[in-house]
Amino acid sequence: MFRYLRDRIAFTLAELMMVFVVIGIIASIAVVTIKPFEKSVKWLYYRMYNTINTAIYNSMFTKSEFPSNSVDFCNALLEYINSNENYCAIERNVTLSTTKYTDDKIQIIASNGVRLYIAANADGSPFTHTETQTNGISTTYKYYVVIADLNAEKRPNSPVWSQNQMADIVAFVVTDSIEVVPVGYPEIDTRYMYAKVVYPPLSSDNPEDNLSSAMSFYEAKHRAWGTTIDSSEAISFHFQDDFPADSPFKVPASAYPTAPLVDVDEGCLETNSPCYVKIEEYD
Repeated sequence: MFRYLRDRIAFTLAELMMVFVVIGIIASIAVVTIKPFEKSVKWLYYRMYNTINTAIYNSMFTKSEFPSNSVDFCNALLEYINSNENYCAIERNVTLSTTKYTDDKIQIIASNGVRLYIAANADGSPFTHTETQTNGISTTYKYYVVIADLNAEKRPNSPVWSQNQMADIVAFVVTDSIEVVPVGYPEIDTRYMYAKVVYPPLSSDNPEDNLSSAMSFYEAKHRAWGTTIDSSEAISFHFQDDFPADSPFKVPASAYPTAPLVDVDEGCLETNSPCYVKIEEYD
């Protein structure tokens, strides 16, 4: 037996194939072990974006004006968000600088376990953001910031992002134009979401049949509107300019990739663009 093993100097084809199969199984296990967090965050991110969008849109149908304080805003969300627990209160509001999201600051616990926090002014009133177009006309939006701990009690429970660790606590701006605007690193990190530019329709029968390929939200905004803003599209505004410098939701200028040019050939313009941005659903 030992002589047989000593004299043998090569593997058979079947043995080599078996080695490759074993290596493949180990590799696939490693990938499945590493990637579930990224996949679940992307799915939960889009679901929460859509949930907040639907809730505020439907709630505002029964209201004459945008909520004037964070308690009314919180209750407006609760009309269309299934919640196991809720504690709408001004004293529970968080600042945009904090990186600690404790249980005593939770405003809504959704039925799927996602924990929602709200940021507003100290008196509970909404923030305001003003931008001026190239034609000199200024537009002001009121807004609250909804902060979601996407995977509930699971770690890392942090809004701090890095290239190697996605943050599971993310922020959404909710404006008085009834738009929900993604802010923070999900703008540039496609592990959270993809966006597409909706170009002018090819025909009246298919108003959304002319779409760009999937890209980051930041890139899609620039391809749709260039470096300007569209006063009727809150999603084109730069709300993060208002965030304090130490906010984990404020992306430093150095982190942004080179901005692409507006898609003029597809019918988009720098001002009064007929193009807009659509956030893609994650399957």
